[in-house]
Amino acid sequence: MECSNKVTKPSDTCESKQIVNGKWTPIYSQALLVELDNGKRFISNFRYNLKESTLKNPLTGDITKLSDLSTGSEEAFDSACDQTMVGYLQEDFTNSKSSQESLKNFHATCFYAKQGQHYNIETTKPIEEGEKKLKWNKITKHDSSANKALTVVQAKKEEKAAQKTEEKKEKEEAKEASSKAEVSQ
Repeated sequence: MECSNKVTKPSDTCESKQIVNGKWTPIYSQALLVELDNGKRFISNFRYNLKESTLKNPLTGDITKLSDLSTGSEEAFDSACDQTMVGYLQEDFTNSKSSQESLKNFHATCFYAKQGQHYNIETTKPIEEGEKKLKWNKITKHDSSANKALTVVQAKKEEKAAQKTEEKKEKEEAKEASSKAEVSQ
C-alpha cells in the first residue's frame, strides 16, 4: 500500500511516498479493514447507492418508502466494491508501550478510497436469484498470469523502496563521515 504523509489534491504529484506493508480483510461483502505495519488501521463500508427504483431522489421524493428498508434489503441497493464510503483511519493504540492509553486519547481521521488499478485475476458473471433478486458474482475464470503480473509489480515496488532506503542510508553515512572529518580537523 502506498501512503503519503502529505495531503494532496488528486491532480498533485506526491513528493514523499513510501511503501508500507500490511494486511487487508473484507468484512463479509460489506466493508474493508486494512491494518498497516506502521500501526494505522483503515475501516470503511464498501460504497453502495440506493437504486432509483427504490426512490429516485431522497431529497425530494417520498421518504416514507425508506422506512421499510432493513439490513436485509439488499435488493434496494447497488454496490460498488471498488470504492468505499467515508470511513475511519485510526492510530492503533493497542501496540502502544504506554499503559495510560485509552479511548480518551484515541485519534481517528476520516478517509475514503477508490481502487487505483484493477487486476483481472478473476472473471466473474453476475447472478441474480430468488424472490428478493439477490445479486452476487460467480467466478467463471481464474487468470494465474494476471496474478503473476501483480506479484511482479509488487516485487518491483518493494525493490524500488529498498533501493531508496539504501540510498538514504548511504547519504546519511556520508554526511556523518563528513561531519566527523570536519570535527577532527
